[in-house]
Amino acid sequence: MIAKLAFGAYFLYFYTKPQTNKTKISSWLSEGGGVLAKIKNYTTMEWNNSDTDDYRVVLSTYWRSISNYAGFQARAGVYIFANSNNQVKYIGKAGARRMILEIPDAIRRGKDYGATIVKVLYTNSDANAQSLETDLINKYDPPNNLT
Repeated sequence: MIAKLAFGAYFLYFYTKPQTNKTKISSWLSEGGGVLAKIKNYTTMEWNNSDTDDYRVVLSTYWRSISNYAGFQARAGVYIFANSNNQVKYIGKAGARRMILEIPDAIRRGKDYGATIVKVLYTNSDANAQSLETDLINKYDPPNNLT
């Protein structure tokens, strides 16, 4: 199991032993458990507009307030949550006719933490949405996506 701990602009990844009881990361760290695996600097995760030129993207929207998602089309695609500096916080996908359902669901699950704006990249199929989401997550490694 990997635990992810925010530390300023950095995230620390620790390998942990699976535990049956839920303990807080802070108490786990104070006990000295685990080994530091890697430190990642998340200052380079700013959205690159050239990603809208991907062959799987048939239409993209402008950035808009995260609370203003109701105007999106109910199509397959990928949505990106970011902060006001266009730093990507979460990338999710929606299957056919599910975009306006998936975005509020992600918000309810707390995936919008630190995000203020949202952008949608529409695709012409669920398969293209899945592969685009995977590629973008691998590229940006957003902090609100589980590792």
